[in-house]
Amino acid sequence: MDLSSSDQTTHYVVVVAPTDGEAQMPRGFSYSAQMQGIGLPDLSNLRAFVAQGDQAVTYAAGTWHAPMIVLGGTSINFVVWQYANGVAGEDCEEIHLNPQRPGEEGIVVEIESSFNKSQDSLWRYQKLQEAKLKTIPNAASAEMRKQGRVRYEKVQHQDGDDGERPGRNPVGTKSERGISFVLFDGLACEEKEHPDTVSKNCVVAPEENMVDQNVQYAREGGKCSLFLALARRDTNVLRAARFIAALLILAGVGWLFLLPLDEYNRHTYISENALLPGQVHTYFGGSEHEVFRAYRHEVNGLAAHDASRAAAEIERIFLSQGFKTARQPYNFTYGDTSIAGDNAYALLEGPRADATEAMVLMASLHNMNNEINYSGVALVLTMARYFKRWSLWSKDILFVITSDSKAGPQAWVSAYHELHDPASTAPLTLKAGAIQAAVALDYAASPAGHRFDKLHVHYDGVNGALPNLDLLNTISTVASNQVGIASSIQGMHSHTDSYFDRLATIFRGILSQGTGAVTGPHSAFMSYHIDAVTLQTVGDGWHDEMSLGMVVESSFRSINNLLEKLHQSFFFYLLLGSDRFVSIGTYLPSAMLVAASFTIMGLALWNRSGKPADGETPAPSDPVLRQINRERAESVAKGEKPQDEPLTLQYKGNVTVMPVEMLQAEERAVAAPIALVVLAHLIGLVPFFLLNNCATLPSLVPIAHRITRQLASMALFSSAAVIAMTFMIHTTCRTSQQQTLVACFSLVLLGVALATLSTINFSLGLLVGLGASPLAFILPGATSKPDTKSSTFTNLRKNPLTALGLAILLLTCPESLFGLLDNTLYRMGRSLPESILQQVALAWHVNGTWTSMAIYLLWWPAWLLRISSLGASLL
Repeated sequence: MDLSSSDQTTHYVVVVAPTDGEAQMPRGFSYSAQMQGIGLPDLSNLRAFVAQGDQAVTYAAGTWHAPMIVLGGTSINFVVWQYANGVAGEDCEEIHLNPQRPGEEGIVVEIESSFNKSQDSLWRYQKLQEAKLKTIPNAASAEMRKQGRVRYEKVQHQDGDDGERPGRNPVGTKSERGISFVLFDGLACEEKEHPDTVSKNCVVAPEENMVDQNVQYAREGGKCSLFLALARRDTNVLRAARFIAALLILAGVGWLFLLPLDEYNRHTYISENALLPGQVHTYFGGSEHEVFRAYRHEVNGLAAHDASRAAAEIERIFLSQGFKTARQPYNFTYGDTSIAGDNAYALLEGPRADATEAMVLMASLHNMNNEINYSGVALVLTMARYFKRWSLWSKDILFVITSDSKAGPQAWVSAYHELHDPASTAPLTLKAGAIQAAVALDYAASPAGHRFDKLHVHYDGVNGALPNLDLLNTISTVASNQVGIASSIQGMHSHTDSYFDRLATIFRGILSQGTGAVTGPHSAFMSYHIDAVTLQTVGDGWHDEMSLGMVVESSFRSINNLLEKLHQSFFFYLLLGSDRFVSIGTYLPSAMLVAASFTIMGLALWNRSGKPADGETPAPSDPVLRQINRERAESVAKGEKPQDEPLTLQYKGNVTVMPVEMLQAEERAVAAPIALVVLAHLIGLVPFFLLNNCATLPSLVPIAHRITRQLASMALFSSAAVIAMTFMIHTTCRTSQQQTLVACFSLVLLGVALATLSTINFSLGLLVGLGASPLAFILPGATSKPDTKSSTFTNLRKNPLTALGLAILLLTCPESLFGLLDNTLYRMGRSLPESILQQVALAWHVNGTWTSMAIYLLWWPAWLLRISSLGASLL
């Protein structure tokens, strides 16, 4: 323990020696007893230090030390705390150094009278002057004592004795037997003003990390700084970070495999009691069947007309039924592709409504598969005529017929909320109250008729938005319990409720929500916080349009019972089937673990960037460290070997002593790395623009059937961007530290952005994180320093790991994955009329999906910086 945080007048000597299991008896000495421990003191590396009264001393494990010797006339009470296990032979071993010839001194410590003292407002850095150790005759030492160069004083211990300890040399007195050394297997820590407690802030570095030093000092609250100083130079820290990042990604993916287990999911249930699904008697049937067939025959005649003519015919039918009607033309353009159409809709004012709430029943003339939705449109017209006869409606009902399933619904709902673009979408002249729910019908049976087996429910919205789970549960309950129609989701029409079917349903849902693809007319409503679903008939069975009509009637009557919007149940969930789900609190850790892997690697690279690279001149920010560097440089210039003297860091009276090299932190030059990271994200706007504004090209070669102008232009630009960024990094970030900081900043930014994105759109955050996962392991810099006189290809051959990293990055860039996925789906026969890139562009222009933005403003810039850093390391 120290005497006082301000006591700089009291001084004492600390003498230590490391343990050497193979040490030989030094000439001129003998040992008084056979040593039984791990080794003898290595007297060739004996060191002595002068400490002050404001310093406390900690010995590293396995360090031999002599009792402390006081200098001057001040008496010191030494208090020692040490670990003890109760075994005398292990807690403390003691040997005595005995001169072989009487009258000779053993070991003499020569003390200089000057001490270097410098202090600032917070830290006091002091280079302890290493005492000179030598063996001299007794007469010479006596002469030195007469001159005042060495002064020994008797020490009073805490128990008040005169310095004698049982079985131990008198401390601080002249002895013909020399100096006693004591070995403690544990660590001794002294704490200021608390002799009865063990210090919690004692900081001790591993002995193998010390540079010829066996004495260390404790600094209060200094554990973190010392850990970073050591970790900065330990390559195992970066390896551990890689291992932790890989473990986090595997844990995130593995987490999804736990969700199908019964312990991690639950049965669906109705939270809103006012819905009362299936509690009403349905009257749809009988004569309505003939009305439906008549309307389907009229819809069949619309197939030969354009969108405007078809909308006019639909409007005429609504007018004949006695509704208020209107039409809305629209024309979306992206690149040289345009989607034009005309929506027709009608309003049923509820007899018991006050024009504040509304429901929507809609169908598209062309469904998601670009088939004519004969029976779907006919059933909406039939239900409109049927609903008008009832006086029970407490909400207005809007009947909407759109030209297509993607652009038409988006044009209508955006104009309904007056958030449309007047250049592409006409305003609505007929409105009702706030829309509570919307149901779209997709029943493509031709006039010849077709009976279906199941009702497939599409519920995925835009940007991760999902309808309230109560709406799905209501429709599923009505269909199965009241009408007897089984329901399915995510294309799993033969779901057996097995583990693998549940898992497949989860993965299909993540892929659908993550890509942002529009899955039905309902998707447009989700961005406006309107609960909506699309009901699609699938399979061959015995159900017909009357069964579907009863489901629609019962569902709308349940929604009609609501006094407020659906809010009781979940808005964030993953469905494992039509009757089981996982809530956000259970599945969110999966994406968070993946995002955390990037942050972990970024922090590890930040710590690593503080280590001066081999062959590079460190540039510390502290003025004292700069002074030490100048002194070392001057010694080297004179042909002298620089002294590896320790550095003392003091704070509130306690200090830590470490070799300068271990505490040396290179000043980080962050300006250029930050500028490059910002520039890379700005450059990402270019491929983002190309993706959303380039149309298709004809097939270039048969094997690349789906190559588009988008893919070709983005691939060419990415190649040019990599070349340009490589030379920019090579010229502006010439040191390995700056290249490490570029990777550090990009990874931390990517990790934070993905974690934020995952809370809003779990699926998109997870997919982007998995796609960018190679970036967390392919670090900048070549495995061996490149030869500037050799060509880039020669350096590439010398660095196989760098070549492998470049190959992996080329294969995992967004353009490669887009092309691979698109061609794979095409060869499997599961591709859509448009390529994946076209769907992504359409989704951005029409629905405002975030998929392309997340890829080219988050993933692509990090990929660009990483592959460019690898390229720059070879130049």
